[in-house]
Amino acid sequence: MIACGGSGKSNASSGIEWKEGGLCAVLFLGYGNFFATILQTNDFKEFCKRFPALQKATAFTAETEGDEVYYIIPRHSDATVTVHEYKFDIEAMKESIGKELYRGGSEPILIRCNLSDMHPNTSVTVTGNGKSVTFNPMSGLGEREGVQFVLLD
Repeated sequence: MIACGGSGKSNASSGIEWKEGGLCAVLFLGYGNFFATILQTNDFKEFCKRFPALQKATAFTAETEGDEVYYIIPRHSDATVTVHEYKFDIEAMKESIGKELYRGGSEPILIRCNLSDMHPNTSVTVTGNGKSVTFNPMSGLGEREGVQFVLLD
């Protein structure tokens, strides 16, 4: 697990310039099946410079099949983050939420998911400051209400 702390109403130590209404920030860290492999990449080392809490990571907080790696940073110190398995039956056009993989507070989390960039297999819910947002982490998604995708130069 990764602990980044935070005080007051906002998770101030995250280094994010929060937009109005943002409940969490999502950073796509790249691809990898094994934590030890991700840890050794130059990209991960660069991300650790901007987000020092990543240096404390010893494993993925939650993982499903797939190789996309995301860092999710809740904004508010009263946040709750829940990660579930997710399936979408394209023939029936029906979503289903599966087993709970993680439930925690306002600390940032590191997840591995998604076999395909078109079919997510993970659902994340972040609540805080009296609001809630549920989303499927996927590379290539743009901004959406409550979720701030972080792009690094």
